[in-house]
Amino acid sequence: MKQVIIFILIIQTSLPGRTQEIDWATTHNWKIYALNNKEAYYYSADTLMNFKSVRMNDSAVISFLSNSVVWPSGKSGTWMGVYIASYENADKQFRKVVLSSYGGFLFESKSRRYYELPRNLRQSWNDFIVENLKNVFEE
Repeated sequence: MKQVIIFILIIQTSLPGRTQEIDWATTHNWKIYALNNKEAYYYSADTLMNFKSVRMNDSAVISFLSNSVVWPSGKSGTWMGVYIASYENADKQFRKVVLSSYGGFLFESKSRRYYELPRNLRQSWNDFIVENLKNVFEE
């Protein structure tokens, strides 16, 4: 019986679409990188350490993302331009995030899920991202 329970737990956690939503409030050490090319979408999280970055205000990022909604599994976005960011989760695991440069959505690479900000926050979010990008390119 114990083996059956373990087998079921393994199957449930490995099925596509079974990832949980991210608790943004537990994230920290947010950074944005001097990258805005589409190829950066395919860079591994470890590769980001080779690029210039600046820290973003964790509280501000969390405030924005706590209002985001996860898209249904299988839905994806159309990319016209990207910005790359990263964070650490509560377990101090380094994660990559691809930010849409215009659409108010983002892709979290580990969970492989898309999140979308409400329309009323998108302009403020974009302004916040652009202001941080100015800092990374000025340094």
